[in-house]
Parts: sequence; C-alpha cells; structure tokens
Amino acid sequence: EIAWNVVEVLENSTAATGIRSMVINVGSTEKGSLCEGYKTPGMFVQIKSHYDSAIKPAFFAIASAPGTHGKFEFIIKEAESTSWLWNLKKGDKVEMSPAMGKGFNMQELDLAGFAQEQKPLDVIMLATGTGVAPMRAAIESKAQGLHPTE
Repeated sequence: EIAWNVVEVLENSTAATGIRSMVINVGSTEKGSLCEGYKTPGMFVQIKSHYDSAIKPAFFAIASAPGTHGKFEFIIKEAESTSWLWNLKKGDKVEMSPAMGKGFNMQELDLAGFAQEQKPLDVIMLATGTGVAPMRAAIESKAQGLHPTE
C-alpha cells in the first residue's frame, strides 16, 4: 500500500517543445517531508491526480538533487498519459508517493580493476528525452558536493 501525500504545485512551465518542467512543494505534508526519503539521484516517485481518481498514477524520476530542501523538480514529456498535468497551476494539488528505487549510487562504482594511477576521473552518462531527469539529479549532486548516500 502506497502512503500517498497531498502536495502542491509551485511551478509548471514549458521547458522545451513537448517537455514540461514542474516543481512541487514536498517539504511539508500531513505525513512529514518527502525530502527525507530521497537520498540518491535516480530515485523516482509516483504522482496521481488529487481531483480525478480515474487517472492512473504515473512514475516520474526526480530531476533535482537530493538535499534540495522543500521541493522536487521534474522533467515530464507531454504525452496522452500526462496530459492531465499540462494545465496544473501554482497552488493546485497532486498526490505523490514517497521516493522509491535505489537510484545511482555513484560512490559504489566498481573501479577495483583499475590501478590507482589509471582510475577514471570522468563518468559518461547517456540519456535521451526525459531520461535526463535522473542524470540531472546526479550531476547536480556532484556539482554541489553532496554525498547523498551517506
């Protein structure tokens, strides 16, 4: 059973052709902050309509870095299954699950086969479309010096 939380849309705008950028306030719900469960880039949530129970929940990768207090950012492809999200405005409510999945634990990259002087300094991450959302979270985590799995 999923512990659904009622959360509020802070921003919903066009990021690019066919792509929405959505920011949701997750810092305070009746059940506490959803930020506490988001520890590793690449984790995801389920979101469903607060107003129409016929709309099925959908999975969305969190695009903001762990440790970003009070809000989650999402990059959402405009599709028939997400059309109900397109017209949400600041202040509208949605229901969200706690963060799920293992994410990308960058601390556990298996580099044991490399001699110290030959260990890679860079990581190449590939994604297309809205698949960049979890990659963005990983990049922001590193850029901000966050160690989300500690």
